[in-house]
Amino acid sequence: MFTPGRITHIDARKPLTPADVAAIEKSMDDHAVTVLPNQDIDDAQQLAFSLNFGPLVDGANSGARDSELRLPVVFADVSNLDKNGKIAARETKKRMAALANRLWHTDASFRPIPARYSILSGRLVPAEGPNTEFADMRAAYDALDARTKAEIEDLVCEHSLIFSRGQLGFTDFLPDERVAMKPVRQRLVCTHPVTGRKSLFLASHIGGIIGWPQPEAMAFIRDLMEHATQEQFVYVHKWTQHDLVMWDNRTTMHRVRRFDDLNSVRDLRRTTTRGEGPTAEQEAASGPSRVANAYDAIKEAILSNVFAPGHQGSEQEIALRLGMSRTPVHEALIRLQEEGLVRVLPKRGVIVCPLTPDDMREVYEVIVALEGAAAALLAGKDKADRQRVAAMLDGFNADMKSALGRNDLDAWAQADNLFHRALIGECGNRRLARLANTIMDQSHRARIMTLRLRSRPDGSFKEHQSIGSAIRRGDVAAAAASRAATASPGRRRRAGCGRRRRRRSRSRRR
Repeated sequence: MFTPGRITHIDARKPLTPADVAAIEKSMDDHAVTVLPNQDIDDAQQLAFSLNFGPLVDGANSGARDSELRLPVVFADVSNLDKNGKIAARETKKRMAALANRLWHTDASFRPIPARYSILSGRLVPAEGPNTEFADMRAAYDALDARTKAEIEDLVCEHSLIFSRGQLGFTDFLPDERVAMKPVRQRLVCTHPVTGRKSLFLASHIGGIIGWPQPEAMAFIRDLMEHATQEQFVYVHKWTQHDLVMWDNRTTMHRVRRFDDLNSVRDLRRTTTRGEGPTAEQEAASGPSRVANAYDAIKEAILSNVFAPGHQGSEQEIALRLGMSRTPVHEALIRLQEEGLVRVLPKRGVIVCPLTPDDMREVYEVIVALEGAAAALLAGKDKADRQRVAAMLDGFNADMKSALGRNDLDAWAQADNLFHRALIGECGNRRLARLANTIMDQSHRARIMTLRLRSRPDGSFKEHQSIGSAIRRGDVAAAAASRAATASPGRRRRAGCGRRRRRRSRSRRR
């Protein structure tokens, strides 16, 4: 059960001491909602109280011009009164927009920097209500299963007042209002800067999830909203006159319940403090590493044939299989597509690109040319660099020889891959290295695919040894030639077998 904090020893009409501020902030960190009863304050006192908790944000309702405002712009007018203090008529724009307060929402999530605290003063409260409901987004997150937590960890949503008002059929926005209300991005899971607790960052203002088809996104958000607003996560505040209620927008949602707003006066005034910064900053702190982790994991699965050529699946399936969330997997797959390892099929998922005999032949021809150039560059370096690189290559070559002695072809393939990556990586030509990296991935994948389909690479030790020796001697011509020489007649025959079969087939047809 969600229960608020309650503070009775602090008078909000008077300047707060540091101990007062600390006590309120402690209550907010612990409970997310704090009630201070019997606070008969005026506007100036509410502003002074609120400024203890950070700078204030504009609280004007959408669509309201300065000339139409009943209160200073720093207040959100949570009332059913027009600028003349009369009950707003049924069809007025102010009333139509205010109806969205009956939807579950988070104050100012549609701003680039969302809100921290909201402070709502009950100046005139009808005897018949309405109540305000608060949902604990920390507890809602904690109650999710591990699979869902992994799925949502890196999701980013778009928030806008246009989305929430549109749910009620309210679309009367001027062109400049639409510009001002353009969607902003917020993380779906946020971490509290003080407690470190994670919480859902939900609101009716959400109109999409980045990287998701909108129907799927909105159905998913609806499911999360239903989960987060279950009875065990909700506190119902029954207003009494002069209640001062505070809530943390980073960890709660809220809504007002329906009441007879055409006949009963309700006058509540809200001030809102600014948050620490965009939730996107949390994304920036963790997002790139998660994308990099997803990229490495998927690439390793492809290169090791866990995801074999022709393997097809959805982003969601791949994310679940790897124990990751969908957003970094999506970004990683885009990168892998650019490298030629996968193909993203709209509405059909992702397929691991196959390798044909011609693909393998072309990959091998390119890698031989690039490695020949790299070996020549290494042989042209000073003696100390040559000796260092040659010793490194000799170490990998020794690992290959040892692996063959144990008949461990997987270990041989790994050491062989490291040998060739060192040859490229140490040459000192960054452009050549960038060109080679992608093709080397393809080469390694082809090597793994055919590892047990061809004879043991017993001659590889001497071939690799000749490259290291030429580099150690500083013999540029021999280094380049030694790499080309590793294209043995047997290898060339295997690389070109598909081409020769096609030629023979064409000859028979002729």
